[in-house]
Amino acid sequence: MRRRSLRLVTANAVVLGGAWLSYVAAHELVGAATVTAAAGVFIAAGLLGGMLLEGAFRSRPAVLAATVLLAVALYAALAEYASGVDWTRATAAEWIAHAGLNAIGVAVILHVAIGRRWPFAEGRLA
Repeated sequence: MRRRSLRLVTANAVVLGGAWLSYVAAHELVGAATVTAAAGVFIAAGLLGGMLLEGAFRSRPAVLAATVLLAVALYAALAEYASGVDWTRATAAEWIAHAGLNAIGVAVILHVAIGRRWPFAEGRLA
């Protein structure tokens, strides 16, 4: 396509169409709560690996592999716990999403922001 305007419209239509198809497929195949839970534990795993284990891996593929493995382990552990609870207002998948994003994610951010930074960093209190 030689015309820039036509290229931009086509590119945006393809991106938006692909996003819509992905959303519909994920929503219909596994459900919105499960997609949110999986995304939540993936974000939590990324925070754990990126903030608590910063510099432990030398390559990006290793970081990605560790993040995916940790996300799978987190999801499995949280799902195992959630399967033993009698849920009345929320579902197990909704709780997994909450635990991944709010409990684990925020705890890691606060730990690094407070525990590894001012004024508790090594050598700053003396």
